[in-house]
Formats: sequence, structure tokens, C-alpha cells
Amino acid sequence: VDRMLRASAAPLELLRHRDNRGNTVFHYAARYGRYETLEMLGLHCGRCQGDGSLFDAKNEGGETPLSITTAHTNRRTIAVLRSMITGRDARKAWCA
Repeated sequence: VDRMLRASAAPLELLRHRDNRGNTVFHYAARYGRYETLEMLGLHCGRCQGDGSLFDAKNEGGETPLSITTAHTNRRTIAVLRSMITGRDARKAWCA
């Protein structure tokens, strides 16, 4: 994912892409507890000056990445997503 986003002329468009159920790459990373992927995606959003709406976008079921990961009770992924939404450093949020 990192290489694909670095090579893309429009990385923000890739991050905004939704599947037929309205899920973004953030929804999938949250669902499967991929906190490393979420941290990397957050770095790319910062580079392409994306807004925070990507971190809490709702799919067609009304789920956000945070609500998905909360349902799966993955504490580290929850900490990473919360830090993205609030703008805090994910490592500090997890260690706190």
C-alpha cells in the first residue's frame, strides 16, 4: 500500500476510493486490526494534506473505521484511530 500511494500522482484519490458498500481502505484496516497500516495511511494523509474526514468516514451501514474497530475490541487500533481523529501522536496515545 505504501509503495502504491508513493507512486501515485493522486494519493488522496486512492485513499478516498470506496467499494460498493462505501468502505474505504481505513474501514478495512480497522476491521482487520491493521494498526500499522492505519499509521502509514495517516502519514500519507498528512503528506497530501488530506482532511480528517477520511478517518471517520461512514460506510453505507453507518459504520466509521473507529466504530468497526471498537466492535472488534482491538485496543491498539482504537488508539491509532482516535489519535488520527484528534490529531495526537498515535504512539503517545497508545502508551498513555
